[in-house]
Amino acid sequence: MDTQAPLKLDSPGLKVAYRLLRLCQEQDLSLNELARRADVPLTTLKNILNGASQNPGVATIAKLCGGLGLSLGEFFADPIFIEVTQPKDETEEIKK
Repeated sequence: MDTQAPLKLDSPGLKVAYRLLRLCQEQDLSLNELARRADVPLTTLKNILNGASQNPGVATIAKLCGGLGLSLGEFFADPIFIEVTQPKDETEEIKK
């Protein structure tokens, strides 16, 4: 029986990092090779993956997607980026 708690990806930066790592594993691609293909400094990639860069820029993510052979749309089509939240009841704020 697996008692391990599910991974909590509660920030966009963590979701991007998780997705990048999974894609590298799926493509049997090292971080060095992804950085080279994407023309992104290895330190930038590592900062994204270790959480030092919590809000990576779209241009950087686009370059990394290019190195992985994906479009931005394909990258963000993963279910981890779909958030299910309750819509905020705007009438509650008006009542206050």
